[in-house]
Amino acid sequence: MDGELHAAVAGIHLKEAHVLAFTNTMEPWNGERIAGKTYPPNIETLWSDAELKTIGLARVERLPPASPPTRLQRQVRVTREIVGDRVVETPVYEKLPNPEAVTQIKIRAREIILDRFPDWKQANMTARAVELVDKKHTNALLSAEEEAEEAELYGAWGWIKAVRARSDDLEAAYAADKDVNLEAGAIDGAGGWPQ
Repeated sequence: MDGELHAAVAGIHLKEAHVLAFTNTMEPWNGERIAGKTYPPNIETLWSDAELKTIGLARVERLPPASPPTRLQRQVRVTREIVGDRVVETPVYEKLPNPEAVTQIKIRAREIILDRFPDWKQANMTARAVELVDKKHTNALLSAEEEAEEAELYGAWGWIKAVRARSDDLEAAYAADKDVNLEAGAIDGAGGWPQ
């Protein structure tokens, strides 16, 4: 895997950063010969910027992106430019293709639902709802406490359906190239995940 360190960051594989680059091309230096001469790979720690410049190399400085990437973006390239005596690298992100974005939106909706109602709680709520429906089917009246419990179950189910509907809205907005803020659940800066 020469030179690659795979780190999963929001589902993105990042390449190991290079320490030195050629000043004329801004391409990373991988220890190859320069003007027919071999240099030790640790010259970045032994040589000054001025010494590196004499053989056409410069230290690489990595800048963070202008804004942090979201779950709906992936790194596509790194731009390089000479700034002073450094080669400055900046990652460039782009929107995920629609199928990948839909997956991320569905994952976020599931996280929101599970934060409030973990699987075990949903299973218990479903079981209790079945008990209450069975009681009503035997023509037994629900007590005031059971009616309140039934209303609470319907409220929980309504909230879950609202989260799913917002997920559908976000998917459609993303496909229509609108601005989608996945964490907030906003479309073009408006709305959000159900509270």
